[in-house]
Amino acid sequence: MRMMSPSGELGEVPADQVEAATAAGFKVMTDDMMATMFNRLFLAQKFFDQKHPKITNWRLPRGRGRW
Repeated sequence: MRMMSPSGELGEVPADQVEAATAAGFKVMTDDMMATMFNRLFLAQKFFDQKHPKITNWRLPRGRGRW
């Protein structure tokens, strides 16, 4: 089962240990909760890209090491 630890890390917990993990402060992550979290991260990244275009608009070299 997907769960988030009290420190904010995502991980998998076996189904038979979910009750103990919940008592220790872990949260069960539903599909809706995961989608909301990823949408917030995506929008935060887009906001950062718009505010700092010089940092995020760099390009990788193409061909024989040319820029």
